[in-house]
Parts: sequence; structure tokens; C-alpha cells
Amino acid sequence: MKKLLLALSITASLPLTAQTTWVNDVLPIFYNKCLSCHNTNGVGANYLKLETYTDAYNNRYSIGGYTMIGKMPPWPPDTTYSQLKGESHRTLTSIEIQTIQDWINQGGQSGDTTQQAPLPVFPTSGTLSGTPDLIIQIPPYTVDTNGLNGDDMYRCFVIPGGLINPKFIKGIDIVPKNHQIVHHVLMYYDTTGQAAVLDQNDPDPGYTSSGGVGVNDIELLGAWTPGTVSQFLPNGMGIRQAANGDFILQIHYPSWAHGLSDTTFVKIYYTPNNFVRRVYLAAPLEHFASITNGPLVIPPNSTATFYEQYQAPVIDLSLLWVAPHMHLVGTKIKSWAVTPQNQTIPFINIENWDFRWQGFYSFQKLIKLPANSMLYAEALYDNTTNNPNAPNPNNWVLPGEATDEEMMMVFFAFLAYFPGDENIILDSTLLLSQNNIVYDDGYAVKLYPNPAKDKVNVEISGIDNFNGNTYIDITDLLGKTVYRGELYAEKSVLDCTRFNSGVYIYKFIHNNTTVNTGKLVVSD
Repeated sequence: MKKLLLALSITASLPLTAQTTWVNDVLPIFYNKCLSCHNTNGVGANYLKLETYTDAYNNRYSIGGYTMIGKMPPWPPDTTYSQLKGESHRTLTSIEIQTIQDWINQGGQSGDTTQQAPLPVFPTSGTLSGTPDLIIQIPPYTVDTNGLNGDDMYRCFVIPGGLINPKFIKGIDIVPKNHQIVHHVLMYYDTTGQAAVLDQNDPDPGYTSSGGVGVNDIELLGAWTPGTVSQFLPNGMGIRQAANGDFILQIHYPSWAHGLSDTTFVKIYYTPNNFVRRVYLAAPLEHFASITNGPLVIPPNSTATFYEQYQAPVIDLSLLWVAPHMHLVGTKIKSWAVTPQNQTIPFINIENWDFRWQGFYSFQKLIKLPANSMLYAEALYDNTTNNPNAPNPNNWVLPGEATDEEMMMVFFAFLAYFPGDENIILDSTLLLSQNNIVYDDGYAVKLYPNPAKDKVNVEISGIDNFNGNTYIDITDLLGKTVYRGELYAEKSVLDCTRFNSGVYIYKFIHNNTTVNTGKLVVSD
């Protein structure tokens, strides 16, 4: 009997495990990491919608499987190799993955749905503020995947640049008009006229080109993928747009989009008075380097690894972004640099290359590339039946633009280095990596509900004196302050109706010291 009473006493003293629910635990993850694709009007809706509890519950096991193995959300770069802009929105933390697993294992409980925050409102007119200087738009196009044998479509639309004299671009905001079918967009600039000829030779708007865009000597200007938040270049920087050129928008439409229409457009912002102190350029490593063990030829039923290298100029450079490019036989690609002091600078590593998820990846901060550094790239190609994407493992694979041919390119955007460049933040969501960090162990901070609608409760404890020395700052993702208010007590309520729907950064400041920062989502 004594043993039984002791066992009961121990059991009663153990804390109860909190129930993981859809409303309280899983929904905030999906709001922040999944719904930019898996909403009713998103490109992921054809596969799975995650807007309601029923949506998630009915698909909970597949959700658990894909998130556990890291296949969803899709983020090809290896986050342990380098940190890149936007990865916090496109990857799940180990805690978030475990939360989803706990929800499934505990029966997929809904929680109190009356407390569910409204769905986020996804931008339909871009994420850059202000009046653009130029808007370009593709002609109305109805997707026609006939003749593609079930493959996705990569359609290139050519739009005249309209410049008599060169200008400098400070911001590009690519806005898919039909989010349901636009998988991603790559934007180029062509001064050769080749793209216009290809367009004229196709009776429909644009032309289809799967591997590249079928044009030599083009400049990659930007890209859009679901969840992209466009940003202006840092002050004084610009992209030179030459006169008498054409924009090329290569848009990826899934195979199932046949018969659906799109009119994607782009907002372009030029530098004031057409003035810049620093011009940024973009170019692929392949155009400068030779493959050290080339040529780029893969025999039938074989694998091959190729290497490239290129010595940087005799001046220091600052790098803004990197964009690897291969086709269907490529399976891995990595790029890095080694400085004259023998220090390695990792750029990007993609262990599981997927042609459908290519893009360009901005660094979180400008990266200084010292003069005379050596740039390297390494890529693996698998032309065997082990690679389900290989078009025909029995054929030779040669270099070229077509998807059954191969390329090995690593684009970089760069400009001449100025002292302090390495401190310039390109990813304003870099602050999000500090979410839930308390800089002084004496402070505890809460904002709830988050996502919020009309109001959010603000709690901060551990402060003895609130007299004029404690504030909350809220900025948008571009770093613009939208609210600053003094806190007078441990608990207060913030009116959210003053904000547009979207994602904001909050920061608690006490005695001129930031004690906590994180993310606040406001819904309509």
C-alpha cells in the first residue's frame, strides 16, 4: 500500500503535457511558412490547401512526412553551409517540425477555433511602396502545354525596355497576376535583339524555352518565388539598364495550368535624377572560367563531376547574390571562394538540385571578396536511371541551352567594395533570427495573439521603473518605422488597426538597450 501511495504521489506531482493544437501551435507555423503557396489562390493549391483545420487534418500524415524529411517548405540551399536571405520564411526549425509531429501524434486536435486569427492577406500589387517609374506587363496569355508531353512550361515574354538613354534601377517588384499558376519568374535584360526575334517567330505571345532563354549575353536582373519580399537596393546603388534593350520574363507554369490565363507585371523604380555612386553588375562564373576537367560531356549511363575556377580581379568586390544554374541531369552544385589569406568563403550548396525550384539567392549581408581571391564551383551530373529527371540515360549529354543538354553556371551580382559594405544588411528579415531571444535574462516578453487582427496584448516583466525609458518599436520589412510607443506598465494593449496587414518587426527598448525583438503578423 505504501508503494502504491508513493507512486500516486509521484504521478500527481508531474506536470501535465500541454495539448498541441491546430489553432495555438500549428496554424502560426503554416501562416508564416506555408500559406504563401498553399492558399486558395496560390501555386500550391492544386496539390494541397492549408487554410482550414479540415484541410490540414485530412492531410496531416503527408504534411508530417514531407516536413520531417525537409521536402516542404521547398528551400534547395543547404542552410548549414551558408545563410541566405529569406531562408527563415522558407525553412522549418527543428522545434516547428516537432510541433507538427506532436500535433499529429496527439490526434490532430483543433483547439478553440473561435480564437483563430483571420487568414493573412497576400499582396496582389507587389511589396515595394511608392509609385513606380515604369510598369511592364506580359500580354494576356493562356497557358498551352499541348505538345510538352506532360512537362511544365517555361514561357519567355519579351517586353521593350523603352529607353533612349541608359537609366539606373533601384528596385524591381515582380508581381504574378495569377498566383495559382505562376511557379516562379526569372527576369533578364537583352540588348542583342535575339529574344525579340524568337518572340516574333512564335504566333502566340512569347516563346517556350526550357533550359535557358535561348539568348547569349543577357543580364539576370531578378526573380520571384512564392513568399518573395522585394527590397530597394541600398542607397547609392543601382542596376544599369542600357538603352534599346528588352526585358525577358521567363515564367514557369506547371503542366496542370493548361487553359488558365496570366498577365504578370513588374514595377520598376529608377534612382532619383538617374544618379548612382555604385553600379552593380551580374555575370555567370561560366563566362569567365574554364571547366578544369571539361568539356561538359556526360556519357550514357554514367555520372560525372565537373570543376570550375576563376580568379577575381585585382580589386576588392562586394557580392550581393548568387544563382546556380543547371538542367535535368545535374543533381548537386556548390560554389565558394578562397582568399589570398587561404580563408574559405562559402556561397551556396545545393545537395538535391531541382530544375523546377531554381532561383537566385541574396546574401543576408554584402559579402566582401578580397582582390585576387579564387572562385570555385563543383557540380555533379547523374545520367543514369538513378536520376528520375534524366531525359534519356542511354544518350550522350552535351553542353547547350535545351533541357536534354546541360549547363554549369553560377551567376553573381557584384560591385566594387567600399569600407563597411560587409555591414550592409540585404535581408531585413535578418532580425527575425533573433525572434524570442531575450538579451537580459531579467526580462520576459510576450505578444499575443500573434498573428493579430484588431489588437495585440503586450507583456514585459522584470522592469522596475517604466518612467519614460521603455518603448516598443515596430518596423516594416523594409526597416521603416511604422510605430513607436512608450510602455507604462507590465501589461498593455496595442491597437493593430493602425497597421496594414502584413509582417512587421517589433523591438522592445529599455534604457536605450534592445532587450527583445521578434515578428508580429497582422491580418485583416
